[in-house]
Amino acid sequence: MSTPSNPSWRYGVYVFPLVPLLSATSYVGSRAMFSTMDDELWRFLAGFVLSVLGQWLAVVFAVVVLAAVVLDARALATRGAWTPNTFVYGFAGLVHLFGAVLWMAYLLSVPALGYYVYRRRRHFG
Repeated sequence: MSTPSNPSWRYGVYVFPLVPLLSATSYVGSRAMFSTMDDELWRFLAGFVLSVLGQWLAVVFAVVVLAAVVLDARALATRGAWTPNTFVYGFAGLVHLFGAVLWMAYLLSVPALGYYVYRRRRHFG
C-alpha cells in the first residue's frame, strides 16, 4: 500500500488557531454569565451556553490537533525534504490541549504549531 505524497492529517493541524478562539469565547461567555446573574435570565442562559459550548469545543478541537500533528509528523518523517520530530511536535500538541484549560499554555503551543505549519507548507506545499 503506497502512502500519499501529502498526507491528509494536515487538515487537522490547520485548525489549531480555533482552540484559543474557542477558549476566549468560553471566557467571554462565563464573564457574561456572572455579570448578569441577577439581571435577566436570558443573558445568564446565553452566557452559560456560550461558556460550556466554547470550552467543550476547545477541548475537542485540541484533541483533534494533538492526534493530527502526531500522525502527520509520523507520516512526514519518511519523506526526505523535512523530517519533523514527532516527540517535539507531539508535546506541542499536548501543551495545546492543556491550553484549553490553562490559557497560558497557548504562549508555547501556538508559536510551535504555527512554526510546524509554516515549515510543512514550505517543504510540502
